[in-house]
Amino acid sequence: MEVVDDGKISVHVSLGKYERFFSNPIMLNVLDNGELHGDIYLWRFGVGSVEGSFSPSGDVFGRVTTPLFSVGSVSGHFSQTSGTGTYESVAGNGTWSAQKK
Repeated sequence: MEVVDDGKISVHVSLGKYERFFSNPIMLNVLDNGELHGDIYLWRFGVGSVEGSFSPSGDVFGRVTTPLFSVGSVSGHFSQTSGTGTYESVAGNGTWSAQKK
């Protein structure tokens, strides 16, 4: 994940055993009020969206959906230097971590 000062976040998503079908960068926008939104594209076609929120205390929650079904969700907490959390998806569940460069 890469976060830049203008509220843009770039996340590379790869769905494990489904990686050959879906491995894609997702551009997310975080608004001043903490709302998170992004569109998911596969071969230049819009196939889903990400909706969520960042709280002032560093908590994050997001849900990935398509027109047909819910793909999964992610939650966690960010500090000034790192982040940790969990995810649930159609490809499996697990944990994630992030470290500031």
